[in-house]
Amino acid sequence: MKRPITVSVLAQRMDVAPSTIRLYEAKGIIRARRLPNGYRVFDEDALSAMRFARHAKALGLSLADIVQVLELSRAGAMPCTCVRAMLVRNLGAVDQRIRDLRALRGRIRAVLARDPQARPASAICPLIDP
Repeated sequence: MKRPITVSVLAQRMDVAPSTIRLYEAKGIIRARRLPNGYRVFDEDALSAMRFARHAKALGLSLADIVQVLELSRAGAMPCTCVRAMLVRNLGAVDQRIRDLRALRGRIRAVLARDPQARPASAICPLIDP
């Protein structure tokens, strides 16, 4: 049997703070068992779950999404269909953010194109106040 992994070792191996390990345990992303002295220890499954969580977060999945996928996997299901649906949803949100940012960029450019001297004096800034 492999040696159990402590919070600090898992945190170091995953390059995260120990508080992240405790949060992920509390959320159900990883599971720990307790030693008689109360220390949490993890097995290799925790490393796999942490790696999955890291990649999933980088693609915009929430912790709740990650827990849902891990629960499906732990129950023996292949969660790829669920993950695909989550990624499609996230892609829609990313597309909307891009549209919003492009609109904001246009508004900023329009303001920067204004001549502040050609506007009536504002109490704060004639550039921003129309």
